[in-house]
Amino acid sequence: MYEYCVDFNEKYVSFVNSLKQPLTHKSVDFLGLNLYEGQSDPVFKVYYANKFSSGSDHPLITFLSEKGMLRYFEMVKDTLRPSSIRMDIALKKRTDSNMEALFSYLRQMTPLFSESEAKLRRMTHMKITEMPQHSLASMYHMGFVQDGDQTRLLKYYVFTRWCPNPDEPNTGSEFRDEEYLDVLCNCGIEEFKKLSGVTKAVLEKCGGHLWMAGMDVGENGYRRFKLYVKNPEHVYEQFMEIFEGDMRDKLQRTVEWNLKHPELEFEAVAFALDSEGVFSMNLYYGWNEIENK
Repeated sequence: MYEYCVDFNEKYVSFVNSLKQPLTHKSVDFLGLNLYEGQSDPVFKVYYANKFSSGSDHPLITFLSEKGMLRYFEMVKDTLRPSSIRMDIALKKRTDSNMEALFSYLRQMTPLFSESEAKLRRMTHMKITEMPQHSLASMYHMGFVQDGDQTRLLKYYVFTRWCPNPDEPNTGSEFRDEEYLDVLCNCGIEEFKKLSGVTKAVLEKCGGHLWMAGMDVGENGYRRFKLYVKNPEHVYEQFMEIFEGDMRDKLQRTVEWNLKHPELEFEAVAFALDSEGVFSMNLYYGWNEIENK
């Protein structure tokens, strides 16, 4: 195992100083920290709290607005692609006809969609409601990374809660962690089957709930599959028991970094496995009203 000596706080401060918008509890939705197995540098990301229902001239945003499918979009900045355009988009009115129209649009927008459509459909056919004509409604969020006119990455997210009305996901919704983990484990995507073990272990040891599942689709066949757990408790202590070697070392450095920033409160984690066999962990932090001194 290589010697691990990267100063997480130094990387974090450098990232924060590179941003044009100061980070406060009012400006930040989540602060993300990605830890990759075999990669020394952490990746920091900021998800801005500003959520827009209009105001972008991006063709995908225009399409979704015209279809009445745009709930909001937000901008994201990270250390990996500092100069790229990155948006996360929340969807509404996810009827079968609207989703098929969106899929048709994405086929024209980028070849990345056609290359990943079969696996996406395996994910989105996870039933989350009894409402008719909503068989694809579990895909409630998406995103992209773009350089100029070139889409470098597509991101899909599926909801893992039962909803009386998918457009009101926080009203009367119901967690069914075991059921949806089982669906994902048996949907024919091997990476989800492999990730389900660590996800189950965390749910058992730390509590919380399955939040969502995701797939990133990049160029040259690159794929990254993710399972998210929201609101687990005592994560650092329990993770030290679950993980070994390189990842445990990274987690120890994460603890040291987080102690220097009490304004950052842990809220969620995603476990990821990509098409090259690289395991990673995404940690998400909310921003307390304590300002960073």
